[in-house]
Amino acid sequence: EALPAGIPGLTDALPLPSLLRGPDTIVANHFRTDAQGRFSGRLPPGSYELRLNAPGRGAGEPSTVSVTISADADTVQDFSVPAPARLRVRVVDGSGQPVAAKVQLIGTDSSPDAGEPQNSESVLGGVLTVNSGIFGDMAADKLPPGVVLSEFAVRDGGAGGVSVGDTGELVIEPGSYQLSVSRGPRYSEFVQDVEITAGALTNVNARVVQVLDTTGYVFGDFHVHSQNSPDSEVTNRERVATYLAEDMDFFTPSDHGMRVDFEPVIAEMGVGHLLASAPSAEITTFDYGHFNAWPVAIDTTAAQLDEPSQSGDPKISRGSVDWGRPEAPGTDFPSQQNYSMTPAEIFADAKNEPRQAGRDVVVQINHVESHFGAVGLEIDTGQTPPASAKDPSAKRLDPNAGNLFSDGFDSLELWIGVDGRVHQFEHFLGENMGDWFNMLNQGILKTFVSNSDTHDRRLTSLSTRNQMSVPSVMAASGRPDPALLRADPHAVADAIIGGYSVGSNALFVEIKAQTGAGLVGGLEQTDAYGSKAAPLPLGAVDEALDLSVEIQSAPWAEYDQVAVFINGATQRHTDDFGQPSSPPRYGLCDPALSVELDEGDFSRDAVVAATVNGVDYSRLQSDVALSLPSPGNDYWFVVLVQGRDGISRPLWPVVPNDFEDGDGDLRSRSTDDIGTVALAVSNPIFVDADGDGSWTPPGVQSCDSGGLFGLPLLKRAKASLPGLHKH
Repeated sequence: EALPAGIPGLTDALPLPSLLRGPDTIVANHFRTDAQGRFSGRLPPGSYELRLNAPGRGAGEPSTVSVTISADADTVQDFSVPAPARLRVRVVDGSGQPVAAKVQLIGTDSSPDAGEPQNSESVLGGVLTVNSGIFGDMAADKLPPGVVLSEFAVRDGGAGGVSVGDTGELVIEPGSYQLSVSRGPRYSEFVQDVEITAGALTNVNARVVQVLDTTGYVFGDFHVHSQNSPDSEVTNRERVATYLAEDMDFFTPSDHGMRVDFEPVIAEMGVGHLLASAPSAEITTFDYGHFNAWPVAIDTTAAQLDEPSQSGDPKISRGSVDWGRPEAPGTDFPSQQNYSMTPAEIFADAKNEPRQAGRDVVVQINHVESHFGAVGLEIDTGQTPPASAKDPSAKRLDPNAGNLFSDGFDSLELWIGVDGRVHQFEHFLGENMGDWFNMLNQGILKTFVSNSDTHDRRLTSLSTRNQMSVPSVMAASGRPDPALLRADPHAVADAIIGGYSVGSNALFVEIKAQTGAGLVGGLEQTDAYGSKAAPLPLGAVDEALDLSVEIQSAPWAEYDQVAVFINGATQRHTDDFGQPSSPPRYGLCDPALSVELDEGDFSRDAVVAATVNGVDYSRLQSDVALSLPSPGNDYWFVVLVQGRDGISRPLWPVVPNDFEDGDGDLRSRSTDDIGTVALAVSNPIFVDADGDGSWTPPGVQSCDSGGLFGLPLLKRAKASLPGLHKH
């Protein structure tokens, strides 16, 4: 056979590979059984291997069989599989009320996930290698290694209201497992070994108890995908269920090129008293970055109102910024002097349609390496001002656009949860914070945010979130009131724009700085000082501050180090030959202060947070007091709290990303294990050292030259901060 015409770079002389190509095995067809277990299908005559996968059941008899298919004949092959086991988990909180939760079984099973085992085929004479799953889509909603089931205590019939606190009956392969039930950072984890028997229903009653006091704070995620994005298969109802199970207060759906309002879905599911959202969209340029804007209005007017040649139907994008610009057919090309929007134009357009008239829209640069780094605009933040090196015409932008860096955004997504440990260390700490520090030192004062960027249902990474001070949306209980969030989502936006937030994947951190005169600065909106709008004034330019770092975490989230960066210095990465990296990215220099649990610098205490039916539920807690020296000029400081390998256990299995078992026992949870570690990073607190009523940026700091502040390292970490010295 000849290749179809029109494939660039190939000729008709190159034949298509035969059916039995490899190196492994071609999947010739799939058959799925009906409710009675019957399957049928058609195959060309030949010899085949028929493999069986019955999820939730043990190995079939047979599980693999060779069959010969003859022309014009039926071939019958029967299988038998063991009866499934069933599990049902009911979950309540400390008061005995049903609550949504994440339910996981830890262990191994013999029935592979849909995408496993994987198959790799060299096709088109070696031009392409195609990776696929034998039994299904290898990339669809995969489970992490060691987790055989991940579901949610949210019973959903597919329409109408849902019931929280009950998984319903789940089908699982018989075996011995560890059950983990969790509900996000505020809550304890329920852990129990379970023996699940074929043909039987195992019932488990679980309790998770709130052990953190997060009064006055909203937990939010601003980078979320569902079925409205072409790269996500999660339904809107499933997405809401995942947030209920993680005890999230607020989220902004950010589907590619489409504004989505989840409030009708939340209302239909009957969970408006538990969760709120606001419309957003991810403005997805192909090659110079992705940008979120929230909260925004839904626009269903006709596209032809913007460009007469466009459709008269309501906008499918529902108002998402058309970064390619609407143009008449045949004119939408650079040769016709029509170019895509620059970042500055995108940012300005995104702010034009707030959810509520006259209020501010947050414009957020997503996964910032795709904008600043090699695949984006190659922006050097070590220059003042930051400058792009990429030729605009290479990005379909006006070649005369000049410097493509714009400070018209509000927040930088430095940390995304879906990339797990790799993103924590290599991207977030290893390069993204360096760009942020450089901009802060230039007076480009933008808020750091940490989001999930979730696309999946089972491995959601929703633990990565923002802890925000938003007093106006609090109920009398001190918890956020979804009705108030729904009525005024711009209050959350204002908190982000103002920098009143901490990014975290498990820890709850509160920071206060106090002068000798008793003036207090912090990241709560009720604090009189500390924000970029009201820097904390010192009585003398060399006055030291009393810094208090209060840390809380559930027992499953251990931490052991507190570090403080003052006017954070950076160092440009180098390549394998010791030359400055291109494009420039920057690592962090040593923190100004660092205290460690293993050195006895502070204590981490188990404090009883609640007692239920005679059982104590504790949290980990530390009150770390530090003296913060002044560099002698205006400054900012950022606090980092983390667990380190070998000292604190990883967050497994509550956060199951990138786990490596250190001792051969998935249930042991030891410091020998490697995985995603607990981490929290604050936004900056600003200090007016000279007391002149304004804040002057110190300029970009480099640890090569010592920087302007010249602070001695008061205490060096005995073990390096992971990712801080990657060059």
